[in-house]
Amino acid sequence: MAISNICCTRSCSETVADRENRVCSVSKTNKISKRKSGNHDYEIPDFTDYSLKNRTYRYVEQGVLYPFGYGLTYGRAEVISAAYDSESKKVSYEIVNHSDRAVEETVQVYKKNRTSKWEVRNTVLCGFAKVCLAPGETRQGEIQLDEYAFTVVNDQGKRVQDGSDYLLYVGTHGPDKRSEELTGTKAIALDIKF
Repeated sequence: MAISNICCTRSCSETVADRENRVCSVSKTNKISKRKSGNHDYEIPDFTDYSLKNRTYRYVEQGVLYPFGYGLTYGRAEVISAAYDSESKKVSYEIVNHSDRAVEETVQVYKKNRTSKWEVRNTVLCGFAKVCLAPGETRQGEIQLDEYAFTVVNDQGKRVQDGSDYLLYVGTHGPDKRSEELTGTKAIALDIKF
């Protein structure tokens, strides 16, 4: 048996063809897969549904078990302050490690255009930085936002600057209720007007 015919995610005797038959039979019988975790129900779109609705963090309409931007860590770090400089397009932040062990955390910046008709349903990641923190350490940093941070894609598929009223969220996860439940922290909201 050639190595390319072996599926490493299952037992060594299962071939790729066996796996494809198993997956196809599941996707044909279940139009929408339901998952349950605690008090939360999650629906996953059918495998043959290629729309983005409920498919990515920007278009999801219901809660998810582990949101985009959520990462498991063995410590507890939190962004405690943040500011935006419109001239340099930089977000400055201060992060603290509340735990007694070193952590590597990702500080994330999300934006929401509150006035554009082309803005997607949810917030959009527009910048991030990796930060290593010693136990109890507090550190300041900056994240440079790129030229596309405050743009949207219009009906013609072009990136345009549309709108003048934004929310920026700065934290160790996205600005969603489930991430707040999982981490016990909230992303900091910054009101930006151009």
